[in-house]
Amino acid sequence: MTMQSEVLEARSDEAFESLADLRSAHSALMRDARKESRQAIAGRVASFIRRAQATGTRIESQNDRDSAQGVIDYWAAWQFSADNIESLSAAPPTLAEFVPSEAPQGKPAENPFVGLRAFAEADASLFIGREEATRDILERLQRDPIMFISGPLGCGKTSLVFAGVIPRLRSRGVLETKKEPVFPVVIPGVDPLAALLKAIVQVATAKPSDAEAWIAAQRPKLQRNPAALKEIVATVVHAAAVILVVDQFEEVFTQCEDPAVRDQFAAAVAGLVTDATAPNRAILIIREDYAQRSYALTPLKRFADQADTRFSPPLPTVAELVRTLSATAAAGNLRFDDGIIEDLAHDVAGDPASLPTLQFTLSRLWAALPQDSNRITRDIYRRVGKPRVALTRAAEAAFESLTEEQRDVAPRVFLELVQPGVTGEVRRRRLPCDSLVQRTGASASQVATVLQRFEQAELIRRTKGFEPDDDRFEVAHETLVTNWTRLEGWLKVERQRSETKLQLITTARLWQESGRGNGYLLTGKALKDALPYREAAPELRELIAASERYGRRQRIFAALFVVIAAIVAVTYYLTVVNRNEVISNRDVLRQDYDERDRRIQELQDKVSITEASQQRLTEAEQIIVQQQRQLDQLRSRLGETSRPAPAPRPTSVANDISQSGQRGWVWIGSDQEPNLRDASTSDPVLPAAITPDRRYVMTKNVVLRSDKPGDGYAQSQGLGLVLSGTPVTSAGSAVAYDRPSGTKQYWLPVQVDPSDKPIVYYQYAAGARADAEQLANAVQGKGYRIAEIQQFDIAKGTNEVRYFYPPDKAAATRLAAAVTEMLGARGLKLPPTKVVDPIAPPLSRNYPGVLELWLDASPR
Repeated sequence: MTMQSEVLEARSDEAFESLADLRSAHSALMRDARKESRQAIAGRVASFIRRAQATGTRIESQNDRDSAQGVIDYWAAWQFSADNIESLSAAPPTLAEFVPSEAPQGKPAENPFVGLRAFAEADASLFIGREEATRDILERLQRDPIMFISGPLGCGKTSLVFAGVIPRLRSRGVLETKKEPVFPVVIPGVDPLAALLKAIVQVATAKPSDAEAWIAAQRPKLQRNPAALKEIVATVVHAAAVILVVDQFEEVFTQCEDPAVRDQFAAAVAGLVTDATAPNRAILIIREDYAQRSYALTPLKRFADQADTRFSPPLPTVAELVRTLSATAAAGNLRFDDGIIEDLAHDVAGDPASLPTLQFTLSRLWAALPQDSNRITRDIYRRVGKPRVALTRAAEAAFESLTEEQRDVAPRVFLELVQPGVTGEVRRRRLPCDSLVQRTGASASQVATVLQRFEQAELIRRTKGFEPDDDRFEVAHETLVTNWTRLEGWLKVERQRSETKLQLITTARLWQESGRGNGYLLTGKALKDALPYREAAPELRELIAASERYGRRQRIFAALFVVIAAIVAVTYYLTVVNRNEVISNRDVLRQDYDERDRRIQELQDKVSITEASQQRLTEAEQIIVQQQRQLDQLRSRLGETSRPAPAPRPTSVANDISQSGQRGWVWIGSDQEPNLRDASTSDPVLPAAITPDRRYVMTKNVVLRSDKPGDGYAQSQGLGLVLSGTPVTSAGSAVAYDRPSGTKQYWLPVQVDPSDKPIVYYQYAAGARADAEQLANAVQGKGYRIAEIQQFDIAKGTNEVRYFYPPDKAAATRLAAAVTEMLGARGLKLPPTKVVDPIAPPLSRNYPGVLELWLDASPR
């Protein structure tokens, strides 16, 4: 017997407080009826019917009275089928007449509306109007092990699953499982495998003593063999069916940057459910614009190819919205002035993105009620506003409640939580407070206040973690972006910055393709506007550096020619017009000559340090020599010998630093996520277990640094890259650093094993990821190590290998020849791959032994 059933018996003569309470008791009684005998619950059924009849005095709406009478009729029929003698001889039970004085008058204690968040399982009694869609999904789940629920933003996908489908599945009547199923809920995020294991731990019937350690231990196993998820689940979930729910499945594309992890996650999901004969099921909730990409994932394709596994929630009509809103209001003891519900329904009908806005508006209407009333009047409706208007007013009120300093922080916080795209698309991100502090550069207290004010306004949602520091924040719904003008303005400015950045990168590409001609160099205001984007791309860094050098040369040449013109004019005047005066003032002229000679030497010094091109320097030196000759002629008239022109100064040569076999310090992660594994057993190694002079293998790409971090976690000089899979030998014990998040990060002195294989970053323009990976594998077969494969639009039209240190030119030349051969073998008619030596300083990742392959392999 449930606790709710015990309350039902204890209050056998009292009416339910509301229709919502009646429905909740009805659901609890149905669960008891499935578990217990008819004789055991007969008394509870009779008590429920009496209370349900009495509740009629509190229900005014005819639709709600019909609903309550339907529940009474159900249990009356149950009594009849149970051969209850009293029920056979008695008149059918009916709902009591409405008594206005019995109806609740004050503001309901609980808000029956969910705002911008989706309905949760706990809101099932308030989730009204989707019964037919719920039945359809349940019927399909009996036949199919996976269901794909897709649709546009705001159409109610998540609410339908959590408040409609899951409560029915939990009753065991649909899938007929021996035990009540468990429902792990996964939101993929940046690491879908870790999120999946975390969800399993949260519903485990035999919870591990240390959840984070268990996740860290199981993740490598799952990565090696995704099909092992079923066995991993069985160790912590005993004899219960697993209904896996993946919400926001599109995050495997928008958040997870590793295609291998994406495929492993999909394979794990597919391996858990196997087929419809097993009790396990999976429900994947996908945003409409990512549905086709999700269906195409190899592990899921065989399920998605069956049309019956795909479902999109239909949009409600105006009539359906009116019925739903009326029923929800009655269930929550709320009354509306005539016409308000119809006005709300007409305002949002046909627009799926407006359904969350509707719930938000209803929530604000409830919040605006005075404590002594449950009626939403026209005056309250005007003050709160229609959907969209209500959302904007709430956002502005939260913003205006901030101090001036906090208002400066707010746009930085929102632009981290919402990432704008050049095409107009936005992407929500879920970030911890600690990360927002680092990204925005604001204080922790300021960021926390901004998050708190907008969370109180139901515009930012908090997702709880294992620890308070693990809590993550996100914009409650994308509809805030399209309805809050201020946020839309922030995103517009950021999008314009992105467009400007893209235009500058395109200009840099054209400059490179033109042979780095002066015609594409930036000057004046254009150069000044480009400076904030210097680090946006390597090409742009090169263009800005070249433009700055060109500007310095032009200013020096202009000054040089002004001085030379002045010297020529003075010389002409002295030699032609005032010859007699020059002869008579030889000492004065000699001093004047010495001063001019000194100024020419200063100009020569300036020219020698500006990295000017040799051709322009030569022209300048020729001009100086001509003027020197004129001065020598003048000196000869004065009876003195000429002085030789000053020689140019030598240029400096860049240092070359080799990483192979070098000692240094590497970051080895935390106690929860170590970056090392044992070289002999391949098991993860916690920092505390590391011993000196033992061989380990890195599991992440890290930078080898000259020393451990200093004050404020300041990083020392980088010596080179250490790729994942590289063997290292510990040269001491791990050193711990406390971070603001409360975790410890560890650093270790190591000796890196020597390697003669250059490191290659592969940037490709377009095409299938699989094709890029195939070429990368071929490059590795030629003796190179691939550090990363990235798709960039700015790689369009490229076919080149870049090196950044003179000793790496030979390796770059060999790689270019190998790529040319590979492309030809694939039937691609492309020019030979070029070898490029960028003139800008190397990127932070470009250490000695590092090359970049930029390639557009599309047909041209």
